[in-house]
Amino acid sequence: PQEAAYLGFDAPPLPGSDFAGVVTGIPDSNDGHPFAVGDKVYGLGFDMLRSKSLVSIDSIAKLPLGLSFEAASALPMVFLTVLFALKEQAGLKEGDRILIHSAAGGVGSAAVQYAQFVGAEIFATASPSKHEYLRSIGINNISTSRDEASFANEMGQFVEGR
Repeated sequence: PQEAAYLGFDAPPLPGSDFAGVVTGIPDSNDGHPFAVGDKVYGLGFDMLRSKSLVSIDSIAKLPLGLSFEAASALPMVFLTVLFALKEQAGLKEGDRILIHSAAGGVGSAAVQYAQFVGAEIFATASPSKHEYLRSIGINNISTSRDEASFANEMGQFVEGR
C-alpha cells in the first residue's frame, strides 16, 4: 500500500537508506538530546552511501553494545517492514497464529521476534540446516517450504484439530 512506501516521501529512497556510524558533530542548540560526539549510532535516512551525512536525531539510535556497524546498518528497514506489516496492517496480537517463511533470514527473524513479543503462536519455515537454531529460540512448529508434500504434511499435523 502507498502508506508503506518510502516513509511518506514522494520519491523512492536511493540505495543505502540504513546506516551506522559515529557522531562527528552536534548542533550548538543541544535541546537535551542524548547524543554526543563520538557516540556510535545507527538509523535510517536517505542517500547514506557517503562518508558523512547530516541526519535528524529522530532517525537515529545509539548502537547497542556488542553490535557491529555492519549488523546495525541492516536493522532499521527490516524492523520497520515487520512493524508495518504485523503491527499496523495485520494487528498481530497474543493468541494469533502466524506462518513465517524463511524464519531464520533477515525479515523472518525480525518477524519471529515481534511475534514472540506479542505472544503469537509461530509456524515457521526454513531450510533444514536452520531448524535447530529455530528450536533454540523457542519455535516448535517448523517445516520447509522447499518440499510441497512435506510442508503440507507437517503443517497439517501442527494445526490438526485447531
